[in-house]
Amino acid sequence: WLDPDGKLHHEKGADFTKTARDFAAFVVKDAAILNNKTETTDVGQIPKTDGELRHFLNLTNDMLGVYRRDGSFVRVNSAFNRTLGYSDAELKTFPFITLIPDEDKDAVLAATKKLLYATPDEEVRADFESRVRCKDGNLRWMKWAHKALGEHIYIVGQDITGLKQHEAELERREAQLSEAQKIGRMGHWYWEIDQQKMEWSDQIYAIFGVEKGNFIPTTDSVNALVLKRDLRKTHRAVQRALVRKKDYEIEFRLRHREGGIRFIHCEGRCKMNPRTGKVEALFGVMQD
Repeated sequence: WLDPDGKLHHEKGADFTKTARDFAAFVVKDAAILNNKTETTDVGQIPKTDGELRHFLNLTNDMLGVYRRDGSFVRVNSAFNRTLGYSDAELKTFPFITLIPDEDKDAVLAATKKLLYATPDEEVRADFESRVRCKDGNLRWMKWAHKALGEHIYIVGQDITGLKQHEAELERREAQLSEAQKIGRMGHWYWEIDQQKMEWSDQIYAIFGVEKGNFIPTTDSVNALVLKRDLRKTHRAVQRALVRKKDYEIEFRLRHREGGIRFIHCEGRCKMNPRTGKVEALFGVMQD
């Protein structure tokens, strides 16, 4: 974590151990944080421990940095430069908030407000997610941890762009699946055999004519909607699947909450426990 001017500034303070003094002097260039006189050591005489610390800080892919209460940068590690594309000299020309796109600035300012107004003797932390604009104009998602201490704010940033893109792709696929199920009047379900409650997709609720927020799908509540003449048949099919450990298909009728009888085609699959070799859950689809 190299000084632009190639210097380290060591402070003497009775309230700090030598290790804490050296680390604070390494990270923070401004002597005001320790409120003592400064001794300047030539870079050629950096202790071995300081050199090792620099290597550790530059090895991590996390973005590490320090900025003043006015937002101006003091120092960053190489991951900060590498991820955003800015040099040390460039980062010193604008405050941290400049990295945040306009659409996210209000949320970031609200999250960091308590840091800027914390007293020098308070240790205040803020954790939040935001986008940052890189030098090439691209936006990347960051998970930030900011901590105010003394006259400076220490930050750690983790690039979560890949995770956000993966989440967005999952949401897109789920939306497509939901739309396809609506068109096909089909939904999927999952039931762990030692549990009363089942997991239903939104379309299963629609098939049964019940509201997701007001109906809890359990074996008892579902059985209450199936016509009594079909209950024994459905129970036998489930028990046979559990004993034989085989998939099954069945048709049954249910009394729709909005009136009328619905004919349901159900296909079930067995999920096996790899340790016991027994069926631990059933899952499948239903179609009106």
